[in-house]
Amino acid sequence: GIHANIVSKISRQTEVTSGCFPVWNHLFSQNTTAPTKLTRASRYSFVPKNFKSHRSICIEPGGNLQVQKYLGAQLRKRLSKSLGIVLENVQSKHHKLVRTRFLEISTIDLKSASDTISYETVKLLVPGLWFDALSKARTPSVLLPDGRTHELEKFSANGNGFTFELETIIFMAIVLASIGIHPSRQSFDSVRELVTVYGDDIIVPHCHAKEVIRNLE
Repeated sequence: GIHANIVSKISRQTEVTSGCFPVWNHLFSQNTTAPTKLTRASRYSFVPKNFKSHRSICIEPGGNLQVQKYLGAQLRKRLSKSLGIVLENVQSKHHKLVRTRFLEISTIDLKSASDTISYETVKLLVPGLWFDALSKARTPSVLLPDGRTHELEKFSANGNGFTFELETIIFMAIVLASIGIHPSRQSFDSVRELVTVYGDDIIVPHCHAKEVIRNLE
């Protein structure tokens, strides 16, 4: 469109929540001359999921989204360092396992996964410093199409810049705990071939599927 150019994007007003503003200001304010506007809510919307249905998302304030993507990138680095999982390669691994090892594995596809991860769940599972950073970057409420504002019980929605990475880590932790594997690189190596998590898509050996599903539920 007429405003879809670099100059207009840089100079456009940046919305950010008050909790996220200090972090955004430290990391990104030097990259823009645009004024900032404090807000409290993301905006509820829909995007096509496939040819016959839509997926609900929250359109995050621009400043929050920048910080969320930064934190998501840091989570990817920690996942790679701690377990040797490179998320960019996992989807192709899933496809290969389904084609070549389908007799040995179970695939678990969680529905509306981000809706199942509550604020209290993340507070319980995530170390304090990480929880603090993620909490500051999340948007605590969403503006609905009818003008009402709804406080979010889930920690992050589709549209949040770290939702995918956070889902992957939490679901991988549940999987490893279910099959009795310590979350270290050395221990994970013993099951790496047939245990993989990519967001809410999970693959585990058949023999562990029931226990994993029970704990996920």
